[in-house]
Amino acid sequence: MFKQKINNSNYQLPRDLVKIDYSDDSVIVFPELMEEKKRINDFKSVIDTLNYEKYSKVSYRSEVVSREFKQQLQSKLPKGPLTITWAKLYEIYCTFPEIFAHDTIEYFDLCAAPGIFIIQTQFYATKIMRKKINWHATTLNPFATRTKADSVEGKTTVDPENMFRTRLADDYGLIKKNIDKWIFGPHNTGDITDTENIQSYAEKLKDTGINIITSDCGVGQGNLPVHYTEQEGYNIGVAYGATTAALAILSKGGSYIMKTFTLFECSTVSLLYLLACLFENMYITKP
Repeated sequence: MFKQKINNSNYQLPRDLVKIDYSDDSVIVFPELMEEKKRINDFKSVIDTLNYEKYSKVSYRSEVVSREFKQQLQSKLPKGPLTITWAKLYEIYCTFPEIFAHDTIEYFDLCAAPGIFIIQTQFYATKIMRKKINWHATTLNPFATRTKADSVEGKTTVDPENMFRTRLADDYGLIKKNIDKWIFGPHNTGDITDTENIQSYAEKLKDTGINIITSDCGVGQGNLPVHYTEQEGYNIGVAYGATTAALAILSKGGSYIMKTFTLFECSTVSLLYLLACLFENMYITKP
């Protein structure tokens, strides 16, 4: 796994708040990062020009090896989902076991559905570290419905007839079986970019002493209204929402694990700088 420690010993937050105009006429960019972004995107585009037959043969062989590896690994682990996401988080936990230094793990997962991060964190805490774990989670509520009047008033209700029917949202039954652990906010949406939701999460969890927060927030490529090369920029609002929630909830001495895409845009660099100022140790990793 790639691991880069950020030397943040000299980073400081500005004493005075500065409002920056991000209008189209004043977009801030880092030329070196934009050149790297172009280079990587050009490299990615080469895949589309590869000989499809040869690419398919190589892809098939890698899938066979991957499948056999998963089967062998699954035979040594408790029953449950073994996905790439599960394996990546497991690798992160193995690399940074100090995350679990607390006597009891108080865990909160952002953008959690279908719940792979929850399943992995429970597994690592109880089976590897032998710790007790209490968890809560939030996610974009797939069961919420809006009427026209509700939308005007900013309210969302749950349709009981549609509860727990969306397989994509609750593949492993974590919502249905643990509804008391899920927090969707005052409008019942689970929208991580909603300020009122973030405030309600902080209020709900203020006495729990949350010491680990994970965020798997992001809009997948298949749902993007823009080209995949702009995935980072399109997801920055979600990243800021998740980080705001994490900073409002996480206890002193806690750990925050956030999924990111690429790290080229000024808004992402600014977010990383903020985190570097607030956390004692900071790493960029690629499991």
